[in-house]
Amino acid sequence: MSVRVANDAPPRCTVSEAAQTVIAQLQERCLFSSTAWLAEILLQAPSSVLELSVPVPRADPVLQGAARVQHAFASALFSKGEYVRCAELLTKTDAHKNFPQMSFLAMYALYMDAQQQAQWS
Repeated sequence: MSVRVANDAPPRCTVSEAAQTVIAQLQERCLFSSTAWLAEILLQAPSSVLELSVPVPRADPVLQGAARVQHAFASALFSKGEYVRCAELLTKTDAHKNFPQMSFLAMYALYMDAQQQAQWS
């Protein structure tokens, strides 16, 4: 991503670059429908819109080492519909406190479990 900064102005990038950053964040959060929606818009947007300058989206901390493995495992559990197990994995350590994407996935997994329970009753 080519970041442009003038004086004390916030960093800027193109709409295309910002959208690609957001797509990666949505994928990390297992928001696949939202990912598909944004990707479809990005593919159909005119180049004049894609080249507009916008503020750089706030980036999540990069997952590395054990946190990355834990998030990958939790994402796989979420994708398989094992929502409670996903949430338990993410909340049993303090890692979710340092990474917003892990906290989000844990809360979203609990929400999805509640929705699933409501459908079954």
